[in-house]
Amino acid sequence: MTVNKKTLIARIVVWAAIGVLAVVLLIWAAGGGNISGWFVHTITNGKADAVIRTEEIREDVDHLDIEWSSGNIRLTPVDGEGIRIVEKASDPDRDTRLTYKVENGMLTVESDDRVGFSLLRWNRIQTDLEITVPRTTYERIVVDATSGTCDLSGLTAGEILVELTSGTMILDGTSAEKANIDLTSGEIQGSDVDLKTVEIELTSGKMTLGGKLYDVSLKVTSGNSQIRSSVLPDRLDAKTTSGDMTFWLPEGQGFSFDLKITSGDFSSDFPLVASGDRRTYLSGGPQYHLSCTSGDLDLRIGR
Repeated sequence: MTVNKKTLIARIVVWAAIGVLAVVLLIWAAGGGNISGWFVHTITNGKADAVIRTEEIREDVDHLDIEWSSGNIRLTPVDGEGIRIVEKASDPDRDTRLTYKVENGMLTVESDDRVGFSLLRWNRIQTDLEITVPRTTYERIVVDATSGTCDLSGLTAGEILVELTSGTMILDGTSAEKANIDLTSGEIQGSDVDLKTVEIELTSGKMTLGGKLYDVSLKVTSGNSQIRSSVLPDRLDAKTTSGDMTFWLPEGQGFSFDLKITSGDFSSDFPLVASGDRRTYLSGGPQYHLSCTSGDLDLRIGR
């Protein structure tokens, strides 16, 4: 029997559809039957000012561990006892994503996002997180966040660790013995900081940081940076690629640095003595390492 061309095409389409359905059912079974987890969509329009959940914590806490996706995070120190967690959304009927626990002095807060296969993956619906904590020195603050602002202004900690993707990091008045920040596609803002040791890795973004910076390590790719230190750093190791970097340092205290510039310009307000790659101000002092590729590097006198 001869099968005409239209019938053959129809059969191919039908069997292809059956094959796709079989694959979908297989993935559905492997994912625990959670089809809704495949289609994750973010609605970020509108201000998230509707409180959808509030939690009060009375246990003693010296470690904060926050993991949050698709939403803003703000930790605010206040006078008083206890911790208050508030989750907000633009829609008052939005389901909560908040999960938390307190164990051995550590408060862990997470966004409970559905887990499963994602055939079509967008960002999740945004909910914001606001946490007020007692004004004290915390041993450790850890934040892992995606798509939102992370505001740690005014906090004091022995160690601050932040990994942020697609967002803005705010550190106004933040103090730490050690701070480690890894930001991709976003911005770092900070004024009046007091950071004894700070390591920052920034990719595709910009940074404006000012205050007391004592031990500084910077690695910036595809972005501009402005660093103002009111004290002369004991260590400064900075490397930038495809971006401009400007430092403001105090006048009247000697330092020296090794300079490497490729496809860019260097300028300085400080009168420097050059010897090979080494530049020296006054009689020298702390030794720095500065490297810039495809961008400009400037040293300015702090005012």
